[in-house]
Amino acid sequence: MCNTKMNSLTQIITVLSFIASASLTTPTKAQQADNDSCEKGSMAEVYACLDEKRQSTLDAVYDKLALKFSTAEKINLLERLTDSQRAWLESVEIYCDILIDAATPDYGLYANDIGNNCRTQLYSQRVEELLRLIDVFESKNFIHWTDD
Repeated sequence: MCNTKMNSLTQIITVLSFIASASLTTPTKAQQADNDSCEKGSMAEVYACLDEKRQSTLDAVYDKLALKFSTAEKINLLERLTDSQRAWLESVEIYCDILIDAATPDYGLYANDIGNNCRTQLYSQRVEELLRLIDVFESKNFIHWTDD
């Protein structure tokens, strides 16, 4: 079971590394070593580390988009983005908590892994969505929303 948990953590760290690279930079060796550091410590510490990394990646992309809106004097878009982000964060917490509660009787402590994987997947999707908005704002690229 320990190997299963470590494999799960390795997959999560790999996904987080991918998310970080989606911010248009290649991770340095120091950043990769920092990602690996989440594998050390108690499970509570691992989850806290992964939460911090997820949030940091999302915040960096969100901040980049918010800066673009504010420098272009698109205050109405910035306000809507802020409202959207707050609602999204609340929705993720509720959704993943429901998933953990549903998994708890059958999966025991591994329900926390399921919740962590839920957050990782949803954060990754949100980062992709925000990156698409940056692309739209920078280059008027609407290809994602047009028919092929």
